[in-house]
Amino acid sequence: MPIIPLSDGSYGSISDGPIWLPCDIWNIGSKGEYCPEDFPCIYNKLKMVNPHLFSVAKRNPYSKEEIKADIVMQMLLKIGAQQLSAHEVIRSHVLVGLTEKNSAEDRELMVEYLSFIMLHIQFDCVRCQSERTEIILELQKKPVLLTNRGYSCPLTEPVHFGKEYGNPLDIAMLLDVVDVSWVVVDPCYLKHPVTQLVPSGLLKWRSFLLDLGVTDFVKVTCNEKNANIISEAAMIDISINLTASYVRDWESPELVHLLSIFSSKGYRAKCMFLLEVLDKLWDDVYHSQAISLIISKSDGTKKPIVSSFMKCIQKFSWIPSTLDKELHQPESVFYDCEQVQSILGIKGPYACPQVNSKLLVKDIGFKVEVSIDDAVEVLRQWRVSGSPFVGCTAQMLKFYTFIANGIASSSLKVIQELISDRFIFVPFLSSCKHIDSVSGMFILAKEAYWQDPTGCVDRMNELINLSYSIQGRIIFFAQHWLMPTQVFRVMVRWASELKNGLLSLDQISELKDKLLKLENTVIPTEQDKWVSLHPSFGLLSWSDDDHLKKQFKHNDGISLIMFGDLSIEEKALLSGEVATFLRKLDVHPLSEVVSREAIFYGSEDNMDKILY
Repeated sequence: MPIIPLSDGSYGSISDGPIWLPCDIWNIGSKGEYCPEDFPCIYNKLKMVNPHLFSVAKRNPYSKEEIKADIVMQMLLKIGAQQLSAHEVIRSHVLVGLTEKNSAEDRELMVEYLSFIMLHIQFDCVRCQSERTEIILELQKKPVLLTNRGYSCPLTEPVHFGKEYGNPLDIAMLLDVVDVSWVVVDPCYLKHPVTQLVPSGLLKWRSFLLDLGVTDFVKVTCNEKNANIISEAAMIDISINLTASYVRDWESPELVHLLSIFSSKGYRAKCMFLLEVLDKLWDDVYHSQAISLIISKSDGTKKPIVSSFMKCIQKFSWIPSTLDKELHQPESVFYDCEQVQSILGIKGPYACPQVNSKLLVKDIGFKVEVSIDDAVEVLRQWRVSGSPFVGCTAQMLKFYTFIANGIASSSLKVIQELISDRFIFVPFLSSCKHIDSVSGMFILAKEAYWQDPTGCVDRMNELINLSYSIQGRIIFFAQHWLMPTQVFRVMVRWASELKNGLLSLDQISELKDKLLKLENTVIPTEQDKWVSLHPSFGLLSWSDDDHLKKQFKHNDGISLIMFGDLSIEEKALLSGEVATFLRKLDVHPLSEVVSREAIFYGSEDNMDKILY
């Protein structure tokens, strides 16, 4: 006769099948740990005695004695009900019920199953101490975890936390432009009442799901392999007998896929964010997986090797540099530290963004020291950077001092590579402070002098596109950009230095030699062409007489220097200091290079003809 009240509201009889006493009946009630209101699907499946039968401590109407719960339990046991613990529910019912059939038919039941297990392992259970690992492993092997892609098996498919579970990473910023299957745990578990039943319910769920294999970022798994496939490059101890060993290796296909896409597509911003993520998680999560083990089959001896997970991070070109827009292998960039910056300054090729984890810096292989070869390569990168190089002379002095101190021990190839190209930094402004950052250029050794007595380098900023330094003297070869008035200002500067004794006669002679070269056509003329002091251009002069200028302006044998429109003050300078300077170059005013001569054509006509 069905007289036993069941949790689903019906009544049952022992003759119809086993009826179970509720789990931990002393805690069952309105505030119990395994309240049937929290697990209605499980209670219905189990055919359990209604727990309210034990929580109604009423007086017997036919007796003055109180009906106690233990008396009710003893009575049920005598008529055949069986006592069941929460642990037994997990072992005998939940793990058995976690099947694909149930997952397809009853989502609420599957959520209750995991919630029940999560709740149970929070309490002291003697049997859980020995069986907990086995229970977790069995859960990992089953497709029991509800995700955005349906039910997933944590052991065979990477599953990740979403923001609802406290994931500190904004994964959407990393995956918004790539086609990657990113499986995320459904937040439905957090909505189950057990989240409120246990203290810090969210953290308890994170801990439980972490045990199942859920991760915030890429999953790294440990696999055993034949040691013969390991290259010597990955081995830390090359004396290991590979044929008699096997490898316990860490791998992450997810990370390989991401790095492959980011590197090949040149996604600089994504790579920067990826480096930030690894930096944040490295010490607590990934550092322990940077090293794998080769294990001897005979005696179990273990030797460390670089893991496949770490090698994939090292081999791809995915690290942004502060020096350019390219992506580099980690071993090709520097870690921005005091030791490196003391040599390279702020313009070194540093990993971007700056990494905080010292363990990551070591594991990934960023350079933390500068070799001579490194310095030569950085110098090459500075030269080809495109835009004017910005540096300070104080820092460049340290850089060149480092090269000078180490060049003696360098190979001939390194030395030849250094001196065969432009490697000397010359700032556009020589009057700036040594610690100031200024724009400049690199020149060849044969183009450099120790001093600039003419002062022309100080004019570089004003005449930025107008001049270059050739063997330490300003020789303008930018005919396409110069204006006559700018040439005049340079001549004024030279004339001033000559007057003040800063420009010697030897230096004037050297400058004249340069200007005598046919190719140095840097002097503008009234004939609308650029000339040098070379004799093939004819006599070079300048006009100090407007009447004479009109007479000789179109003479093919004379080139008159064009100074442009000069002010009264500038005309005074031209007839004074500049005229003196030009005479030193054997360039004289027109009035000094022409003369008048009387030519007679008989008694009828006596006219003066001007000859030169």
